Amino acid sequence: MLPLIEQFLESIGFAAEQAPEVLREISSENGLLREQGVGYYGFLHLTIQEYLVAEYVSQKMDLLLEHLGDSWWEEVTLLAVGQTRDAGPLLQHLNIYRGENEIPEDIFYSKLILAGRCLAARPVMSEAYGYLRKTIPAQLFDILFTTPYSLLWEQITETLAEIGGVFEDMGIHQRLLSWLDDEFIDVKLRGHILAALGKYGSQSLSYDLFALFINKRLKWAGYPLVETVLGNLCDQSVLPELFNLLYSTKGDYIDYRQEYGHVDLYSLIGRIGGTSVIAKLMAFFNVPHLDLHSKFILPKVLGLYGTDTVIPMLIAHLSDSQMAKDCIDSLLLLNNHSVGPMLVSELTNKKISIEARAYIAATLVGFSDEGIKESLMLLLDETKLKEKKISLHEEVKAAIAGTLVKIGDKALREHFFKLVIDAKASQEMSTEIIYAFADIGDTSIIPQLHDLKDKISPENKLLDDILIVLGQMGDKTAITCLVERFYRSNDNEDSVDYEYDDYGEDAYYEYTDDIENSEYMDEDIDNESVESVDIDESVFFDFEREDSDWSCNDEANIFNSFLPRSRIMSMLKCIAKYGSLTQVITIINNRNSISPSYLEVLIDNLPMRSDHAQSVIVDALLDIVKEDDKWMIGNIRQIALRSIGQIAYDEETVERLIALLPGSDIADDLYETLWHVSRRLGIWVVAEESNETQWNMQRW
Repeated sequence: MLPLIEQFLESIGFAAEQAPEVLREISSENGLLREQGVGYYGFLHLTIQEYLVAEYVSQKMDLLLEHLGDSWWEEVTLLAVGQTRDAGPLLQHLNIYRGENEIPEDIFYSKLILAGRCLAARPVMSEAYGYLRKTIPAQLFDILFTTPYSLLWEQITETLAEIGGVFEDMGIHQRLLSWLDDEFIDVKLRGHILAALGKYGSQSLSYDLFALFINKRLKWAGYPLVETVLGNLCDQSVLPELFNLLYSTKGDYIDYRQEYGHVDLYSLIGRIGGTSVIAKLMAFFNVPHLDLHSKFILPKVLGLYGTDTVIPMLIAHLSDSQMAKDCIDSLLLLNNHSVGPMLVSELTNKKISIEARAYIAATLVGFSDEGIKESLMLLLDETKLKEKKISLHEEVKAAIAGTLVKIGDKALREHFFKLVIDAKASQEMSTEIIYAFADIGDTSIIPQLHDLKDKISPENKLLDDILIVLGQMGDKTAITCLVERFYRSNDNEDSVDYEYDDYGEDAYYEYTDDIENSEYMDEDIDNESVESVDIDESVFFDFEREDSDWSCNDEANIFNSFLPRSRIMSMLKCIAKYGSLTQVITIINNRNSISPSYLEVLIDNLPMRSDHAQSVIVDALLDIVKEDDKWMIGNIRQIALRSIGQIAYDEETVERLIALLPGSDIADDLYETLWHVSRRLGIWVVAEESNETQWNMQRW
């Protein structure tokens, strides 16, 4: 860096000796660069780097051709196109394949879509290339109408809508709008069109969209999408009509919503009107026999769009158990410091449900000033409470303790953890305290948690929580015990939503014997597992700590057989993230005996691993994708593909995805996964000239 700076300083008449000072200035905390290693610097903000590269290549557009298809260069290309004197040659190159020394179009139409995005940047083009302004959108429309893949629907509708917003005279928005009311067009495609128009549409388009809504022609779209689009585009001129709809419900609000695709009028009015409509919306709180949905949504709208004037009303409705939680959330959204003390004072209000007061205590983590801490500490002082003749439910006390751990200093955290160690805290409070440590990422308590685990009774429900917290902190010993706990709970679960053969210990050991002799048992796996344990017993049941008599498989220490699903889900998240390769693979491959919902959680939380481990996991996930047994219910295969799309980075996976795609009943998901993996690798997937259904890979 220094030679470059010296050269630049000399070119503008400054002394080269100033280079070190200049480098320090531009790499300071608020500078442009950050030191990433001895003598190496990188840009603090990627946008600055992209802009400078774009400025450089705008005069040498041929350099961009070397990086077509590289996602890291897309923003550079878009910036450069807006700066060059003639973007025509680049857009033509993207649009027309000449065959010689050029990358052909891939199966994702990456070149054409990039050309469309470049066109939306309103580039300068010489007259010879003016035809591309019509050719590119026309080609995009052709693909949109014929492709079966939703990934292309999303990308092309966004590109067309963006072009239409720049060149309004081309009629692109009106053409897309006409498809929204066409029942013969796939609902998912229409949804992508609506979302794209909401993102890039003009206010003139809002009148047409609002008319479709009023005439109940957007029922198919679903309320989140319609609310977002109308909220983004419509102005306050539509509010009278929306209020008329709201007034006309006459107590049948839920049934009325069904007529309009479940669009929430309160939310839509609040989004469009903001603070100007809050007074009118507050009046609905006084409606006799307010329906349940209104109780849920009204507080949220007041919190999102209201001012401090709504605070008293929200506080007053904390005693309504059906809307208390939403009132609390809305009070926090107002971001008013006076709310904290008000909420603290409500912790002793017995007109408010225990659950609501515990929720109040938990949300006070957003108020970390000393006054709040002192007030909460007083509420845990039994002597003070007796003097004031105040009693607090254990659930509320536990939530207060958890909040104090999160907002307190080191001394306060140590105070509460000592209560757990000395068994002076209730089980509810102990649970909240140890989970609070996990939430703030304080791993200093791991040794003490192990000691506590060894001391308490196996029947104590706190044991499961300790193991989960240790698992969340990445403790390998705990992960091994969580795996065992999961299998024992799965064996005895009575509330599962599927029917399988009994899953007993014999079947389990028979399976693990197969795994022990399989290709998965090699040095890489052995090094990754805990203390090189053996798969047949130790990985799951026989892990013992050297400094303790406590062991996972001690028959005298068997856990309770039933666990709430939420606990099991938490266990599986820990196992997915920190479990050894063998542990994870065994659960995945033993899927016929596991609740599909549990398998989904495990798969959905898999992180990236080392090359070998990654390959083994992707192989197991691809086996799920190929699964056609009747047990494979729900969307497990789609979740497996989503996970592959997030973690796979090898060419073999691309080849296998290509082979699986033709004729698959989940071809749409396979196609999207193939897009993610191939882009990550820098691989161009193209169709053969002689047979478009045959695909192969090319490197950029």
